[in-house]
Amino acid sequence: IIPKIEETLWNVTTGSPQQSFRLQAFRAYMGIAASETALERLYKIWNEQKSPAGCHLGEKDYINLSYTLALNFPQKAKAIVSEQLSRISNPDRVQEYKFVSPSVSPDEAVRDSLFNSLLEPDNRRIEPWASAALGYLNHSSRGEQALKYIRPALEEMKEIQKTGDIFFPRSWAKALLGGHTSKNAGKIVEEFFADNPDYPYMLGLKIKQQAWHLKTVQQQTSGRLKLPSLISDNMVLQQKTKARIWGWSQPGDIITITTSWSRKSFSAIADGSGKWITHIKTPEHSTGQSMEILSGKNKERIEILFL
Repeated sequence: IIPKIEETLWNVTTGSPQQSFRLQAFRAYMGIAASETALERLYKIWNEQKSPAGCHLGEKDYINLSYTLALNFPQKAKAIVSEQLSRISNPDRVQEYKFVSPSVSPDEAVRDSLFNSLLEPDNRRIEPWASAALGYLNHSSRGEQALKYIRPALEEMKEIQKTGDIFFPRSWAKALLGGHTSKNAGKIVEEFFADNPDYPYMLGLKIKQQAWHLKTVQQQTSGRLKLPSLISDNMVLQQKTKARIWGWSQPGDIITITTSWSRKSFSAIADGSGKWITHIKTPEHSTGQSMEILSGKNKERIEILFL
């Protein structure tokens, strides 16, 4: 199924009349690329620094592409990282790249050393860097090799809440668990909560939200649309803001959200783990409003109250 998804995303990347869709599709393509054809195509784009027609890639895209390539071409990883580092001119991005790039090393000892350093608060001061590194350490391509990181990273959550930004616990949990899809990963999370029955409710909820797919994604049939319990009938959204809407579907699916208060549609593409996310603009306080979420032949209609 992955080659078909790759082909669909590549067709959107090269053929969509909307440039924003092209870039979004390319980033999703980069996230799920697994076939030899797709990976060689990505390597050529990165090596020649030539964006697909009508799809402008910035420096950050090429940096992220180098991480993907280093993960998938371990024999070239050192050369890829070295070359990408030489291309970066911004001093802050150079330091960021030096911090994150060990997470894509083929050397397990290098990755373990980086992970252990992330358990020290001083090494998490720049939280986006720490989250990015943790995410690559737990990339889906690592599989069972990354299971050993889950429990100690969960144990660190209380300290992260204490010493970090208010949003850092969520991003830490997402980076840690987002790449895992195995039953063993789900079992580790379940055992963590079993061993900590009095774990702080709100902090535990952040973990469970990011681990939800470990129970559900593997049970999905092709194209099935799944939404978290928070997104259901009579959900409450804040008026005049951008509301975060997310869920799960088949990797590569294009999800379209249509609202009763606007003629505009909002779209997202499910990533390699099946998760998708978008933001919708909400109106002033009103009643009788709804939104429809469509993925393939699956549709959900949600009644909404604005406050």
